[in-house]
Amino acid sequence: MIRIYPWISENYRNNTSKFDRLLILCESHYDKNREFDPNFTIDVVQDVIDGTRCKGYRYYTILGNIFNQEDRSDLFLNCAFANLIQEVLEKPRVHPTAEELATIQDAFWDILRLTKPKKVIVTSQRAWNYWLPDNDPRGRKIAEIKENDRYSTVWKYEFEDVSCEAIGIGHPSGKNFYSWEGLVNSFLKSKG
Repeated sequence: MIRIYPWISENYRNNTSKFDRLLILCESHYDKNREFDPNFTIDVVQDVIDGTRCKGYRYYTILGNIFNQEDRSDLFLNCAFANLIQEVLEKPRVHPTAEELATIQDAFWDILRLTKPKKVIVTSQRAWNYWLPDNDPRGRKIAEIKENDRYSTVWKYEFEDVSCEAIGIGHPSGKNFYSWEGLVNSFLKSKG
């Protein structure tokens, strides 16, 4: 169940995005006060686009750069974006609780159902390798993709009116994140 609504850009909604229908998924949001707000993601991404609160948003700048975007807001004007954990965590680099992790599976399917992407990039190898469903008939591994020293499996998710391909890459806060750029570009150019 979605508790924190995804960001869906107007270009994504209108099918005019330069990235077609690209959904980017990450792990979670952080707020030391842990105040829950269902529009948390929407507000944060709007702040990124507006440039009103740049401090602490390094993730979005680095992510924008890997898509060859000099202006990080350009990526977010052309994609949908959501976090998998449907709770606001207190701080980064702390392992989520079992209750927080339990929100991922249902939210994953609901986010796909709501956004109807063609391509999905999960920006967390931890989430990709351990938290997403791999034994559900709605998804299956269809390929592997390798570019330079980076590797990911490619999954196809099909159910109701959803049909998309997905990969997992490292987190933008990780070491050598920019080395994922070639793999991301290959994935985006591949015909699904």
